[in-house]
Amino acid sequence: MQNSKPNVARSDRPTAVLPWLIALLAVLIGGALWLLFPKADLERQLANTQDDSELSLNYLTNLLESDPDNERLLSLLKAKQQRQIEIKRAAEVASTHVLPDASEVAWSRWESLYSRYQEAEKFSSKATRQIEQLRLEVLEALRAIPRQGLSKEQTFYLASSSLALRDMPLAMSLYQELAHISPDTEQKSKVYADASRQLLGFSQYEEASQLLQSASKTTQDPRQAQLSA
Repeated sequence: MQNSKPNVARSDRPTAVLPWLIALLAVLIGGALWLLFPKADLERQLANTQDDSELSLNYLTNLLESDPDNERLLSLLKAKQQRQIEIKRAAEVASTHVLPDASEVAWSRWESLYSRYQEAEKFSSKATRQIEQLRLEVLEALRAIPRQGLSKEQTFYLASSSLALRDMPLAMSLYQELAHISPDTEQKSKVYADASRQLLGFSQYEEASQLLQSASKTTQDPRQAQLSA
């Protein structure tokens, strides 16, 4: 009788999934959904979600290929891309500032969880129980970061991450916290104006307008708040 162990060993050997294959599958799935679901329904679903995953962007790209002059889809794609740019910009600026010793461990834990969440969401077109649970863990880790001594840029990165994680109250509280500790009215007004600009990057127009009004009320020169934004 022949020994079957080599065959078993070969079948149990893990197979790496190549990144280009994952990307190809994402494009194929996006194209299949575009064919399976009515365009109007898919367009409505994309418009009613803050999902900025790679699959979501692929859906939009496929829709625009068949309807390149659709202003609503173009605006939606631009908004999603702008949110990604805003998060990247905030992260890059924050990384140039040294963390306080008291915040370093908690910040590292939060960034690790946040990276896991972003990776899990990358090719997901809708929330799953696991992704939602991870989102809550990321927010919990974010709230646990000692904020005393953080730079303005680091706090703004936490705020933009809160927006990406769909926690508007947390983002607004971070903005207000920064404004409260600002040493004078001019810097407080600039915090509100910068926060307003960040909110605009996330298509949060009502909240951006509220903070811009706060900037105008705080500064000694209302025109400066408008110029800052």
